[in-house]
Amino acid sequence: MKKILFLALISGFLLLSVGCKDDDQNSNGTNPTAQLDANLFGKWSHGDPNEPGYVLWHFKSDATLRQSLNGYEYNWLWCIEDGKIKMYVKGGVPRYQIYRIEGNLLYLWSDYIDDWGVPLTKEE
Repeated sequence: MKKILFLALISGFLLLSVGCKDDDQNSNGTNPTAQLDANLFGKWSHGDPNEPGYVLWHFKSDATLRQSLNGYEYNWLWCIEDGKIKMYVKGGVPRYQIYRIEGNLLYLWSDYIDDWGVPLTKEE
């Protein structure tokens, strides 16, 4: 049940978008002034890439984020603001995500279930 709720939360991100400070200064979509958490850099996933329900978040050091959800890919810009992940596209409304990292696990807070969702595992 938590897995379904977590996936519903992640899918909700697709409906929202945001902007971080000074992102309009770069034509390539990156943001040199964004505060990033280097602990997030890399690929985080849950499930089997060949099965429905697979989730992948790829945080890059150039402040871009690629999400793969159920076979669809989405590209975002991201930064850390007030200790939360801020995901956005230019001209959109901010989406903030509370997170915590424990070892190689990334937990995302779900307001929907009022608890931490199923963790994403860092890929090597």
